[in-house]
Amino acid sequence: RDVSTVRPVINATGIVLHDAVGSAMVKDVVRNAMIEALRPGITDVEARAEKVLCEITSADAACVLHSDLAALWVAIDTFGRGMEVVISRSHMGAQGAIRVMDLLDRCGVHVVEVGATNKTHLKDYRAALNDRTGAIVSIQPATYAFRGFAQDVAPDHLAALSAEYDVPVLYAAGLTTLTSPPASSWQPALTVQKAVRSGVSITLTGSALTGAPPCGIAFGQSALIYRMKQNPMAHFQRVGP
Repeated sequence: RDVSTVRPVINATGIVLHDAVGSAMVKDVVRNAMIEALRPGITDVEARAEKVLCEITSADAACVLHSDLAALWVAIDTFGRGMEVVISRSHMGAQGAIRVMDLLDRCGVHVVEVGATNKTHLKDYRAALNDRTGAIVSIQPATYAFRGFAQDVAPDHLAALSAEYDVPVLYAAGLTTLTSPPASSWQPALTVQKAVRSGVSITLTGSALTGAPPCGIAFGQSALIYRMKQNPMAHFQRVGP
């Protein structure tokens, strides 16, 4: 089994980081170690969690936040603020107690709704894209489902459109699992692993994962995940201390 890297330490900060340390003569290696220890950033626990999540899903990078709505909020704010965001009308339903339109308004984006409440085609997305488009948002419902006379656009088709127009696709995966569960159990429409492999820019999930604790996770391309982590809002939505 894996051995934890968490080790017991002695809290001797009053000695190691004395008030007069600023005028003390210390070697470069000591000073650099102190600077590194005090550098703001993600914790070791977060880094290890993100590494494991990437190994499981084949994602290039990941970002862990405190809720799935926080992950969606930071993603939309990062790529859509001051820009147009294209979203299907069938994806505008409430996510728990939060209305999607309220979330989009908070992010300061101009919402471009496409398709109908039951059917959306790839051509609808294509017709809405222009040089002011910041992102395409696809939100799979976690609390309801469309049946019968309904149609949606698959993530791999949105990924192809994303590559063609150089516009990121933010795919909120809804009720799902990281990888395919055993054949005898409930099967999600699309696992996170399959969503990542479909080529969408950012896959968002968290609390909607079967059996998961309250959390938010963004999987995707390294450069885009880095931009999310640089968003000031991501700092306030982090997990841990």
